[in-house]
Amino acid sequence: MINDVTSLSIAPGSGLYDSEAAWHDTPAQAFEALLSHTDFGNTRLPGSRPRPELHRLAQNSSQVYMLMFGKFCRHLEACGVSVPNARTEDVRSFFAGPLGESSTETVKRYTRLIERIYDDMRNRNLIKGNPVTNWITQRAFEPPIEHPKPIKQAHFVASPAEVSQLQEWLYAHGRRAAYTNEWRLLRDTAIASLSLGAGLRCFELIVLSKSQVKYAPRASASDMFEFDIPSRATVRTAKAHETNAEEMCAHLMELWWQMRWEGIRHSDESRPKTVIPGDRVFPSDLKGSQLQRSTLYKALKAISMEAMTAGAVNERTEWMLTNGARGLRRAYVLSELAKGGNPHDISRRLGHHDKTSMRAYTGTVKAMSFS
Repeated sequence: MINDVTSLSIAPGSGLYDSEAAWHDTPAQAFEALLSHTDFGNTRLPGSRPRPELHRLAQNSSQVYMLMFGKFCRHLEACGVSVPNARTEDVRSFFAGPLGESSTETVKRYTRLIERIYDDMRNRNLIKGNPVTNWITQRAFEPPIEHPKPIKQAHFVASPAEVSQLQEWLYAHGRRAAYTNEWRLLRDTAIASLSLGAGLRCFELIVLSKSQVKYAPRASASDMFEFDIPSRATVRTAKAHETNAEEMCAHLMELWWQMRWEGIRHSDESRPKTVIPGDRVFPSDLKGSQLQRSTLYKALKAISMEAMTAGAVNERTEWMLTNGARGLRRAYVLSELAKGGNPHDISRRLGHHDKTSMRAYTGTVKAMSFS
């Protein structure tokens, strides 16, 4: 707190705030003088604790108030009126214009400050009424403004052909990562492919263990990987379920599976392979730590940026990647339904606990036409 006259350029004893001419001609200086005045610093809300007699505003508070009042003065200048001559409609246009998109808390702060200024001016017989108080009173009787609700666009509705195209790009991207021994990139690409090609949830992928995966290297691609997700390894709103990876997803998963359990090669071939310990299929680091949701989300965002740079995605497929495993899972469900899949079988593979979970998807597919 500051208690001397050096905090503001105008001394507390200055009479500018008592001068109507000063509020007309130099409102900024008049307000600065008012801020340095003890009475303005002691103004408090009903029920709040009284302040010391010689209380002064903190320097940073004074500066913020000056900036706020300056914004209001510039608006009045644009309206062609001075501070003492401001009308209720001028106040209304200020809150509808310069503060139209501000938060509720910001509007309240401006309202309290400007109303206090006009209250002080009225107490000194410089003006007859308070335009801010009049605006608040009138606004209480005005009907609330009804803003139209934004129309939600189903960006996650991608055609089977678009989903297949994205899977092909993910496989090519992951294959390059396997060739260059970029194990994290191969892991992230495999995760994205599994969400899109098997509908696995983010949490299910994070805690997925080797014992939950059945790998049959000599089987066909559609039967190569089978995922057995117990109830303890999924979200509370889901139940235990089994699912398979589609063809392109299975080929990419096989590349990661071999690197994960056989070891990561090094550029120096004389060095032995690095085998990550633990049972996690998708570990976070070479120590085998559990992957975090935030890490997975950032990884899928990075893959999305690379896909956009390569021109492999459009608006809908970009949405799938930028919304993480949730967006990819939704795309998997809608793609399977669009190809004529049985809703009951798809729901069972996804581990839906309630039959109504599939209704939103089936309704969306019926409303869409894929070209």
